[in-house]
Amino acid sequence: MKAQILDLSLSVKQALRALAYPRYLAAMWVITSELVEAYGSRNTPDSVDLAGRSLTLLRTAVDGSPEDVRADARPLKLEWFALTGVCEEGHDDEAPPFDLPVDPGAGNLWWVMRDLMAELETGIYLYSAIGSVTRAVTMLADSDSAADDAPSVELLHRCLAVVRLVGEADGDRAPDLEEVRAVAFHG
Repeated sequence: MKAQILDLSLSVKQALRALAYPRYLAAMWVITSELVEAYGSRNTPDSVDLAGRSLTLLRTAVDGSPEDVRADARPLKLEWFALTGVCEEGHDDEAPPFDLPVDPGAGNLWWVMRDLMAELETGIYLYSAIGSVTRAVTMLADSDSAADDAPSVELLHRCLAVVRLVGEADGDRAPDLEEVRAVAFHG
C-alpha cells in the first residue's frame, strides 16, 4: 500500500503542476481549505487564525488575480515564517531542527500556506507548495500499519478529483470552489 501512496502522491503533484497557475491556485484553495478544517484540533489557535486569513487572501487571488493580493501576501508570509521559526533569509547548516508545536502533518500544512503566500507575494509562480501539500494529505491519516493506509489513499484520490474538476471547468474563471470541495471531499 505504501507504493500506492507514493504513486498517488506523484500523480497529485504532476496533476497540480500541469494546471495553469490560476487553476493551480483554485485547486490549492480547495485542498488546503479541507486540510485546515481536518487539522483544526491538531493545530494551534494562532495557526488556525493565520490559516483562515491566508485562505481568504488565496480566495481573493483566485476570484480576481494573484497580482491583486501581492502586497497583502507579504505580512502573512512573514507570520508563517515566524510561526515556523524561520527567518526570511532562511537558515544555515548549524540551525537547530524545526521544533514545531504540532505534529508533522500539521507542520506540512504550515509550509504549504507559507509557500503559497510567498508565491503570491513575489509573483514568481513556482508551484512550490505541491510537495508539502501531498505530505500534509498523507500524514493526516498516517500510521505505521499498512491496513491504515486506506484513508491516505482515499484522500489522495479526492485531491486528484479536485484537480480534475478544476482543470475541466469551462472558461477562464475557476469553477464554483465550494461545489468542487463538496463533490470531491464530501460527495
